[in-house]
Amino acid sequence: MRRTVAVIGFCIALLLAGATVAVSWLEPPLARAAATGDDYPAQWRNIPMDSVFDSWGEYNRECTSAVAWWLHERNGFEMPFHDNANGWGHDASVRGYAVNGTPAVGAIAWWGPGDHVAWVAAVSGGSVTIEEYNHDLQGHYSERVIAAGAPSGYIHFKDIASGPGGPSWPPAEGSFISHASFVYRIAGGAPVYVSNWAAVGGPQPSTPLNDGQFASLPQFPRDGTILDSSGGGVFIAAGGAPLYLSNWNAIGGPKPGVVIDQAAIDNAGGGVPWDHLRSYPADGTILDSSGGGVFIAAGGAPLYLSNWNAIGGPQPGVVVDQWDIDHAGTHPAAHLRLYPADGTLVATSGDGRVYEIVGGAPLYVSNWGAIGGPRAATGIDQWDVDHTDNPASHLRQYPVDGTFINTSLGQVYRVAGGTPFPLSSWSLVGGVQPYVSMDQWDVDHTADPHAHLRASPLDGTIVKGLPSNQYWAFSGGLRGPEAVNSRAVAVDDLGLSLFPQRQSSIPVVSHLAATSHLVHPAPPRRRHHLHRKKRHRHRHHHRKKHRGQWVRAAE
Repeated sequence: MRRTVAVIGFCIALLLAGATVAVSWLEPPLARAAATGDDYPAQWRNIPMDSVFDSWGEYNRECTSAVAWWLHERNGFEMPFHDNANGWGHDASVRGYAVNGTPAVGAIAWWGPGDHVAWVAAVSGGSVTIEEYNHDLQGHYSERVIAAGAPSGYIHFKDIASGPGGPSWPPAEGSFISHASFVYRIAGGAPVYVSNWAAVGGPQPSTPLNDGQFASLPQFPRDGTILDSSGGGVFIAAGGAPLYLSNWNAIGGPKPGVVIDQAAIDNAGGGVPWDHLRSYPADGTILDSSGGGVFIAAGGAPLYLSNWNAIGGPQPGVVVDQWDIDHAGTHPAAHLRLYPADGTLVATSGDGRVYEIVGGAPLYVSNWGAIGGPRAATGIDQWDVDHTDNPASHLRQYPVDGTFINTSLGQVYRVAGGTPFPLSSWSLVGGVQPYVSMDQWDVDHTADPHAHLRASPLDGTIVKGLPSNQYWAFSGGLRGPEAVNSRAVAVDDLGLSLFPQRQSSIPVVSHLAATSHLVHPAPPRRRHHLHRKKRHRHRHHHRKKHRGQWVRAAE
């Protein structure tokens, strides 16, 4: 099975050859590879299109197959994945390869929406010569000149040096480079910021890079790179994030690494110049735990994989310490969340349904229009959605209490005990709060298990009504007065009115008056009766006074 994924993004980049340290790197006016035309192997070229798989798992005479061959034959590079062309940008990016907007000889021109890839043979000013297969949709070879900005981006697996006699490229592992007044150390092929020379043993020689050279480097270290922090800890790069290693035995014994600044670990996920380490692994990263389990990163959390068939067969992963899985969400060194971030989309293997993570729970997306259009979704095991009661799934059954949601119809709710309570005005909760946009379908179909919402709160749920400031506890779908409780979730009285009351003898503290007294809200029927009898004051004076006192206490 081949999966189609969406592009995460790209930045401007350029790979150039140059001179040695302390000398300006020169750009030739024309970079040209020693391309040989249609050298695609006859064993795949001379048979019907899509009739066999090539050595890299791609169908013959497709653009992906030809590019995989050219990378092998011309660049000396072997493809680390197989996928539809529109997924190559994302697949390369999460593996640490640069994906950007500037062409280079030997790079791969990639079209996301166009579902196409081609090999860059030459770059001249704003024009790029590419070689490709199946541009005519008939599985034939072609060579053409395009505008440099035409593709969605360029993937730099292993670009070809554009001129003889230049320095080795890419920069050596552990070497130092400088760019825009910042100094970096190469780790896993990527530049990791050095904030203080003392962190790496004192001042070192560094090579200045221009904008294009710097941008052509991978943004994040390769998976499995060992990062020896100046703070004394050891980390493993996984999906661009540094995951803590508590014991060498977790990865089969000591391995060589690159000493980097502890500040780069502490500021992972920050802006320039800290943006070469992620806070959490990229979506889709496979984590092979030393404890024996396999997990898929989604929204920063490790979701358990019960069977390789759930994601189309075995995939390459990163061996990580079980310690990180066990400390997800509880220790910052793990660089893993306990539950996926709000808004994360996941697609299950069982029925292909797409869910949006809301307060840690997977809520079904009935149609793309409900969340503003198609977005990238991480493929996960159906097991996780079916076993939200198992901590390995790293999913909640219902959104965490207090979660605000804004549905596709514009209605705002706050979740308490798994139930969405309508919110009539943001002013009740002190102004607009962070919320998750989601499908109205889930609110309308609480009886459907895919919604992961409840029609009535879980027993024991405690809420605080606003603006009444009255506390209520739920049991069996009924609400009863409750004493002041710091665990209460503040919800709108309007939403509370949808749930019937139960009889209770628990005193309730009213915060509407300076003194405490019992509050028993009057049933609407009795209020109406009071108004009907108002004109008979002389006959029912004692009754009216009693009722008047009771109503005022409840207001």
